[in-house]
Amino acid sequence: PLIVSRVLQNHAAVVGAAEARGLYGYQPAPDTHWLYNPQEARKLLALAGYPEGFIVELACPVGHYPNTEEVCRAIAGMLAHVKIRARIHNMPWPVYAMMLMNGASSSLHLIGVLGNSGDLQDTFHTALVSVDKEKGNGATNWGHWSNPEFDALTEELMRTFDASKRNDLYEKLLFIAKNDVSAVYLYQPYLIWAAREDIPIRARADGYI
Repeated sequence: PLIVSRVLQNHAAVVGAAEARGLYGYQPAPDTHWLYNPQEARKLLALAGYPEGFIVELACPVGHYPNTEEVCRAIAGMLAHVKIRARIHNMPWPVYAMMLMNGASSSLHLIGVLGNSGDLQDTFHTALVSVDKEKGNGATNWGHWSNPEFDALTEELMRTFDASKRNDLYEKLLFIAKNDVSAVYLYQPYLIWAAREDIPIRARADGYI
């Protein structure tokens, strides 16, 4: 919420799961953001054996998303509150993309997630299922998160046509990824377009012109 209100000046929506309003399969129940609680986080770090925190690398694709550098600095500042020291690596998008393709070399990386069809099924299959190059699964699962139950339910979703059953599967899958912390989901940036009144234009959902 603070990143959206202070860094992005409310030109984005806070998200709490691997989904966004407007996508087919969106489920409101999983879309709740974790509360920012540094005190509890420090306790959990101490229980995990890191009372003094640790150092991480945070890769940021400069210029690829709005206010990327400012967002990464805000993330690093919040992590510092719990003694996690983030070293920010700002990279131009071509270099950043190559880094991901070769196998992410950073502890953390800022990256968007979205399937091409507007259906969450595509997002699950592309970005969240376990990486399997032979099957073509998990092509953009850059963090290599893997959960067998999630994989099995995604396959079931792809075979299911009943709308009610699909909604149940969407919700189950979103909660599995959220509770397993497949990633920390932050926000969905708004698309901002401007044109003269006499120029007819229809904004694309993917942000391209």
